[in-house]
Amino acid sequence: MIATVEIPYHLPAPAVKPHIDAGLWSTVMAAILGLVAFVLGLSFSQAEGRFDVRRNLVITEANAIGTTWLRANQLPPQDAVRFRSVLTDYTATLLDAYEHVEQESAFVAAESRAIADQNVLWTIASDALRKKPMLGHSLLVQTLNDTIDLSAEQRAQLQQHVPTFVAVLMIL
Repeated sequence: MIATVEIPYHLPAPAVKPHIDAGLWSTVMAAILGLVAFVLGLSFSQAEGRFDVRRNLVITEANAIGTTWLRANQLPPQDAVRFRSVLTDYTATLLDAYEHVEQESAFVAAESRAIADQNVLWTIASDALRKKPMLGHSLLVQTLNDTIDLSAEQRAQLQQHVPTFVAVLMIL
């Protein structure tokens, strides 16, 4: 914007059009600044929406992991200890993945470890439910399922970006 306004004043005299009056120039400037404000408002609105979705997902995922931890009490003691150990490792792995989301190889490695932990957790919970069908085991399986689903939603949100075309168009 500054360049568009300043460049005509620094050009040689014949390039500057003397017949453009100040009123017309200020109208053009107001229109351009209004358009820039509109694009800036759209950018902030889009960023705010994305931030809200991510924040809500983080809270929901943390609650699901916490509920899964508490419902592990429904398992037999030896299974509960193993389940919580794997759940702790799973949570640490997710945090590692989220911290390295910009480094593709580290993110993919952490993501594959998290999926392996999900499989172990699912095996422990479903084996307990098959051995002794009861409400507590079924509730554990449900919250574990919610935890796994939210992890998938979180990964999807982390991998969504504004399309390059849209970003370039906004800059232009």
